[in-house]
Amino acid sequence: MRINQDNPNDLLIWKINKVFTVRQAITLMYGVAPEGANEYAWTGHNRLSWPKGMTAILRLIESSLYDKTLEGRAIIYDNTGELDYEASTVNGASLTALLKEKNIQDAFFNDGNSLSLPLLDSSHQCYAPKLAAAVEAWQQAVNDASQGKTPKQRIEKWLRVNAARYGLVKEDGKLNEQAIEDISKVANWQPQGGAAKTPAVSNPEPELSSHEPKPIRLEKMNPPTPKNSKGLQGENPPIEDDIPF
Repeated sequence: MRINQDNPNDLLIWKINKVFTVRQAITLMYGVAPEGANEYAWTGHNRLSWPKGMTAILRLIESSLYDKTLEGRAIIYDNTGELDYEASTVNGASLTALLKEKNIQDAFFNDGNSLSLPLLDSSHQCYAPKLAAAVEAWQQAVNDASQGKTPKQRIEKWLRVNAARYGLVKEDGKLNEQAIEDISKVANWQPQGGAAKTPAVSNPEPELSSHEPKPIRLEKMNPPTPKNSKGLQGENPPIEDDIPF
C-alpha cells in the first residue's frame, strides 16, 4: 500500500526518530509529516475521510502490539478498552520489519528502496528460514544505530524479538540460543569486535521475480488539512533445532 508525498524531503527529519506514536506512524506511512495542520490528519472524528486501507493498517498495528510481534507500548482507554493512538508507541525498525513481512510498501518505513530477494520470500519452494533470518537481521542491524551496541548485539537483539518468525523457538517455548548465536556470527560484519561502525547501505530496487508477490501499494491522494483538529482524548478510536553449520 502506498501514497507518495509531493515533497519527500519534508519527511527526512523524522528518520532520526526510533520510536513513534501510532498516530505519527500512520501519518508518516501515508507520506505526510505529522505536524502543523496535518498533526491529527486521518485519525480524527471524520473517519469517512480516511484513505483506503487505513483501517486495515491500524488493525494490523494494534493486533501486532497486543501479540508482541511488533515492538512498542500499547496504551488502552479505561472506559472502552480500545487502543489510544496518541499514547501508544511503536518501534520504527520493528514496524519496518512487519511491513516487509506483510509485503506492504508505504511512503516512509518500507518505501521499496530496500533489498528484495527471493530468499526472503517465505512462499518460495527453496525458502530457508535461518538464511532469511541472517539477511533480515543484518539489514535491520545496519539501520539500528543503538548507542553502545556492537553489530553482533544488535543482530542478536533483533533475532530474539523475531525468533518465532524464523523457527528459532524450541518446542518448550524457549529461544534457540545456539541457533541465534550461529546466525549472529554469519550476519556480523565486525567479527573482530571493537567500536561499531555502521556502513551506509544504498540498494536500488530490484525487479520482482516472477514467483514473488507484488507489493501492495497505497493509492495516491492529497492529505487533508483540518482546522482546529482535536486529539483522540475522549473519543473511541478504531479499534530448532540447532543450525547444522
